[in-house]
Amino acid sequence: MTALVAVDAVVWPIERIGEAFVSLAREVGLIDAAAPAPRHPPGDPATLDRWMAAAGEQLGLAVEPVTAHNRDVDDALALMTPAVIRLPTGAIAVIRHQRGQLTCLAPDGERRRIARGEVAALLQRGHAGPHQARVDALLDRTALSPAARGRAEAGILRELLVRTVVLHGWTLRMPPGAPFARQVRAAGLLRLGGVLLGAHAMQYVLYLVSWWAIGAAVLA
Repeated sequence: MTALVAVDAVVWPIERIGEAFVSLAREVGLIDAAAPAPRHPPGDPATLDRWMAAAGEQLGLAVEPVTAHNRDVDDALALMTPAVIRLPTGAIAVIRHQRGQLTCLAPDGERRRIARGEVAALLQRGHAGPHQARVDALLDRTALSPAARGRAEAGILRELLVRTVVLHGWTLRMPPGAPFARQVRAAGLLRLGGVLLGAHAMQYVLYLVSWWAIGAAVLA
């Protein structure tokens, strides 16, 4: 199994968020390989939702903006797939989530796995600045070990940021009116159907072999 990598290894620069969006949609089968990447994302985060929605419409996709408060960020990360998620240092393109790990499409086109908890902590730290000095001053008056201090700091910041929106991302979906065959292909149902047919065929072969073995034992 491929080892986990640091979050930095899968971060796309924010000016390449359109490329990340199209590459992710192509990787998960939502669009074909010839689709062009939208260019010139806005520098203003407030207008990025509209830009992403327009880019999705141009490619025949539904792009849904998603936000989450700090208390819900871990659960949101587990559910947002496929999705592009904004980070303080850029964006990540999440293909799927499994067992606390996010499989992401890196800028070099490779799939790499990162820890979901590391992403949640990074999002929290991105909003901790206004509180950090006060928390440090409070903990400086304690005699906690480095490990205990780290846990206390994380707990205090978690409470201070409980109602702060720390996650901003966009999920990618087929629009409701997309052709049925395209929705089936994007959902991976063709691949699943092939697996099920193969399993059924193997079950039937084993059934015949078992009856052959029984018959051979009776006639022996």
